Amino acid sequence: MIGKIIKTTFWLVVLTPVLLFAYCKYQTIPPKDDWYFDNFSAHQDDFLFLVQELCRSDADIAIRVNREYKPSLGISEPSFVSVQKSLERIGADQVQKIEGCHIKLSIWSIGFAGEGDYKDYTRAPMVHDRVEVSSLDNLYEDYGPITEPSFYMRPIKKEWFITYDVWP
Repeated sequence: MIGKIIKTTFWLVVLTPVLLFAYCKYQTIPPKDDWYFDNFSAHQDDFLFLVQELCRSDADIAIRVNREYKPSLGISEPSFVSVQKSLERIGADQVQKIEGCHIKLSIWSIGFAGEGDYKDYTRAPMVHDRVEVSSLDNLYEDYGPITEPSFYMRPIKKEWFITYDVWP
């Protein structure tokens, strides 16, 4: 009886983390490109607002949904609240503004400790080091195993892109 309990406990201790990791790594599927296009069209006013609001400041800015305001963020508290509301309507977890007016809206990610995949909106006046593709929905089927950091994009409108970053 004790041997059976030990075996069962052993398998639970070994298998649970393995199965959890496998689920987290392979079961979550990003929204399809069509969702990103439809969402962008439905919330164009929010995207425009984010550009106008965040690009006023010379500082790099990072704002997460459901976080407290801090004066060190580089924008006023009323602007911070308005930005958070726009992020919620868009469905983004956070926004980052860097290097002038380069904006990244975090929509979907999977992975652990920086290694993972990220499918986001990016506004970039100039895009470097990205492969332009006609679809981001099936990257692994189209390109096979991706073993080095890789950066893909699909244009939406002018300086806006859907981006897919792979950090294996």
